Amino acid sequence: MTDDEYINEFSLQATDEIYYLANQSQQKLFDLYRIWTVKEAYVKAIGTGIAAIDLCQVCVELPLLESSARVRANGEFVPLNFITGTLGDNNKYAFTVATSCDVKCTVQVVDIGELRA
Repeated sequence: MTDDEYINEFSLQATDEIYYLANQSQQKLFDLYRIWTVKEAYVKAIGTGIAAIDLCQVCVELPLLESSARVRANGEFVPLNFITGTLGDNNKYAFTVATSCDVKCTVQVVDIGELRA
């Protein structure tokens, strides 16, 4: 399956985002994951579960920013801060944290073998 075919599988969950990925993104698959992690963080922050909301009504402002995101739900900006980033070798994993606090943060990766009980 090509990146475009994979992205089109998500076309029922996103509209503006799919158009952006298809026509403007230079790294389509990675940007899809970034958009998806923002939506996932929103769903977890509001505590409803993914089945309870229409993800087409949750829109990530485009183009994507490097370390943050803005989200609209039902046309209104969401009063949460979305902190985005990448992890892993070659920064191949995307993550997003949603918070109601106005914080600046950095993410530190700790090898599980370094943790002590």
